[in-house]
Amino acid sequence: MCGVTEALVASAIIQGGYSLLEGEHSARTSKAQKEYQAATQRNAAAQARYQAEETKLDAERTERALKRQSRAQQAGMRSLLAASGMDAGSGSALDVLQDQSTAAESDVLDVRRQSERRQRALEYQAAGADSSASLLQAMADDPWARTRQGWRTGMIIGNAGRGTHGLLDT
Repeated sequence: MCGVTEALVASAIIQGGYSLLEGEHSARTSKAQKEYQAATQRNAAAQARYQAEETKLDAERTERALKRQSRAQQAGMRSLLAASGMDAGSGSALDVLQDQSTAAESDVLDVRRQSERRQRALEYQAAGADSSASLLQAMADDPWARTRQGWRTGMIIGNAGRGTHGLLDT
């Protein structure tokens, strides 16, 4: 009977050792996964910030192009009015030029407003990704997670030992 008890105790110890190794491997794997996910989120945040900056630069280029186009149209309109003998500084000719200028400015403001809206959305996306990356990294760096895993493994070994203790008494 003593040989059976020793075999059970040895089996419990071996099983506890395997559980401990498995727990350590699981903790390392979990940490690596969390670190990878955190790095992915940091990359997404950097990409969103880059896109926000590109959106701003694109809007500035578009605004400059619209203003150049507006000035060219104004010059063309003045030429047409002058060629037809109308005074561009008075009456309906002036109204036409002012309407054209107002429409061009409205286009520029629309481009700016859409760009700012897109930039804000990308900045919120970057902030969310940064927050997620910080949380994932904190989870990966949590030393207590490994300690808790060790405690659970110790409890398994302890329970196995207690179960075999009753066999030793008999």
